[in-house]
Amino acid sequence: MLIEEYEKEASLAPREGRAVFVEVKSVQRELSALNLFSDNANLGAHDALSREQPVSADNGVYTLLTEGAVHEKEGVFYLSYTETAPELSESVETLISFQLTDPKCVTVTRNGEFSSAFTLCGGKRLFSTYNTPFGTIDMCIFARKVENSLSLSGGALSLDYAVELKGLTAQRTKMDIKVREIK
Repeated sequence: MLIEEYEKEASLAPREGRAVFVEVKSVQRELSALNLFSDNANLGAHDALSREQPVSADNGVYTLLTEGAVHEKEGVFYLSYTETAPELSESVETLISFQLTDPKCVTVTRNGEFSSAFTLCGGKRLFSTYNTPFGTIDMCIFARKVENSLSLSGGALSLDYAVELKGLTAQRTKMDIKVREIK
């Protein structure tokens, strides 16, 4: 699916819903030996993501605490929140969605100056695009793990994936998102 279709879907998704607290913890590191665009990328990605690497000063560690909203519509679950940080020139709207019948296949849509929409399904390599003010870049994603217990009352989403922008070094991201309802 093209990013324009994801963005259209995201813009049609209602923003109202149950108010929640969202906690995001993300650790990123480079995977210089990995080429997700190659023909045998699935095997290489699986091997690269199977090896644990301790967190070091070279890793990008990101933590976010914010408010968001959750809702369901026509068999799809939505979690939306806004990311703001001093290093960001503008806020980024994030929408995480999945079919209730397939919670292990999650779509992440990020709208802002730099936008993307990609799907993570455990063990699969999928392609998308990354939109920048300077043009569009092909993007390839391989998800090692998608664990999802999100519901309208809260839950968690744990992701472990590699992403590569064509022509740049691949990066591994381990992300944990915890959601709890605001009472």
